[in-house]
Amino acid sequence: MNTIHTFSVAILAGGQSKRYGSNKQVALFKGKTLMERALKTAQELSAQVFVIANQPADLKEIDLPVYSDIYKGKGPLAGIHSALVNSPTDRVAIMPVDMPLLTAGVYRFLFPFLTNEQPVVAESEKGLEPLVSIWNTKQSDFLKHRLEEEKLSIFRCVEALGGKKIAVHLNYKDYEPKLFANINYPEDLAQLL
Repeated sequence: MNTIHTFSVAILAGGQSKRYGSNKQVALFKGKTLMERALKTAQELSAQVFVIANQPADLKEIDLPVYSDIYKGKGPLAGIHSALVNSPTDRVAIMPVDMPLLTAGVYRFLFPFLTNEQPVVAESEKGLEPLVSIWNTKQSDFLKHRLEEEKLSIFRCVEALGGKKIAVHLNYKDYEPKLFANINYPEDLAQLL
């Protein structure tokens, strides 16, 4: 397994799953839960994997560190902030729990573009994919200020930091649109199958 030890992976599993109707991370896709699939992908990348989730009790069977959002109820930007604050390494890959076909190869493709100043964010044919990104923990204070000012848009945060948008759909040789298929509703899972 070709892991990269200079960064950790944070699986974002903290959403309220309002649109899905139940806890997404335990939804089954091809015989595995969405969390099991995300964990497998994350562990292909790094030995240092942790989870950001606001219902840690749902994850008691997972032998990994689990952290909640520091700023509750402020959406995915708060999840990224919590990942940066709790990361055991200076660089952290953000991985959503609800993209079951996302591969480790996408992150390996993004990793060389990372700098100390800017996050690296994947771009698909649908546009920016801010939850498929790599950040430096130095950016946690910037996110803290955004959250305190109620500036909760990840897209605007990436813009303000001068984030590097990497056109995965144009440059990654193994690109397929389904890599970024996002599960918001139970029918999204059915459609992927």
